[in-house]
Amino acid sequence: MQNHFARQSRPAQSGPPRYSLAEGADIGLHLVIARQTAGSEELLEAVLRVADSDPEASFAILLPETPLQHLHMVSAGTAQALALEAAEEVRRRFVLAGVRVATVKVTDPNPVVAAEQELAASPYYAGIIVATFPPGLSRWLKLDVVSRLRRISSLPVMHVVAAAGKTWARGKD
Repeated sequence: MQNHFARQSRPAQSGPPRYSLAEGADIGLHLVIARQTAGSEELLEAVLRVADSDPEASFAILLPETPLQHLHMVSAGTAQALALEAAEEVRRRFVLAGVRVATVKVTDPNPVVAAEQELAASPYYAGIIVATFPPGLSRWLKLDVVSRLRRISSLPVMHVVAAAGKTWARGKD
């Protein structure tokens, strides 16, 4: 199988390797990264907009396993169990909305590490969609996740801001 992502040469001080889509790759697959915001209307609407613009679009959804100390509300269970529960709910909700879901994975707690691992493992992504809470509420924005995703990939990165009151998957994005 041909590797469609190529590590671009870079000076030592410029940061992590970048991944880009090579010519001829299947461009219908989009990477979605969200945790607590995975259940937001804003994310679903963004995914539906992408699907409307590309009838062949499908989506791989990554839900980082949020450590319990970062959860807003902790119910019974482990971080992994809560993330698995959220993953199944996201899959169900997206499929019911008519979204073609390729896969849903619970991943490394760090969303940038999770994206790097997924991009290195699969050469078929057309873009990245990342959902966070608004500034001030979002742990991911404080960690500069959106900018860091843009630095590791030449793929387009769509940032979706979800209202805090409309989510269901417990944890801080």
